[in-house]
Amino acid sequence: MDSHVFGFVLRHLYADTEDELFEDVRYNNLDDFIDLVLDVMFAANELMVDRLAQVCQKMLGQFVNTRNVCQLLNAVAPCTVTEFKEAALEYICLNLETLLENKLLDDLEEDLMDELDEICQENQLARYPVSRGRNSEEALLERYPELVTSLEVDRQRRVDSMRLSSRRDQDELFDGKIRTSVFEKGTPSPSVRRTKIAQSGETRQTAGSPTLKARQSINDLMFQMDDESAMSPTPVRKGKAPMTNSSAEDLDDLSQTPAF
Repeated sequence: MDSHVFGFVLRHLYADTEDELFEDVRYNNLDDFIDLVLDVMFAANELMVDRLAQVCQKMLGQFVNTRNVCQLLNAVAPCTVTEFKEAALEYICLNLETLLENKLLDDLEEDLMDELDEICQENQLARYPVSRGRNSEEALLERYPELVTSLEVDRQRRVDSMRLSSRRDQDELFDGKIRTSVFEKGTPSPSVRRTKIAQSGETRQTAGSPTLKARQSINDLMFQMDDESAMSPTPVRKGKAPMTNSSAEDLDDLSQTPAF
């Protein structure tokens, strides 16, 4: 520990100086003065002199602005005295829009960001009692304890449904693989398929056109013909047909009939 810094601790312990502890300090640069106050605060925190740490934090609060509040908060956060941290978080909440526009919250540590989130929610609930925060899950479970069992049953039902759906998808995938393998084994090659088609075509032609055998005898006819000449048609002759014997006799009878 620096002797110059330890001198401020001794002055506080033996002279009981508080706000006037840094009145005689003169620096050309404000950053150097802030570094001195931080060193004295760390020494007081290490020696568990909480009152001196409060005096140092009060002095730092006089130089806080929107540009250095995150850096000072990161430096003071490890201290057991939390007055500066609480005041700085409230200050950030009041100037949150400006800090977000200038991206000044990027320098804030993650644990401090979580605390800032909680404080912002508390301030919003205090400002607007009827808000979405009142309808959160924790608030509903606190108001209606019987919902815990219903939510647990519903959650277990969704888990079982997801497991069943996953199992069904796996079974369908397995069945698809089996069908594919069976189809690949049972499908013949194109050449074999063409050969089978040609053979089946020949078989169909043979079965579809039976062989007709000619009969050699005429004994099986239903009517027996008397003369073979009757089976052949009479040739047609041109001109007048010759007069038969029966026609000539009829003409003679007509000529012998007496006239009246």
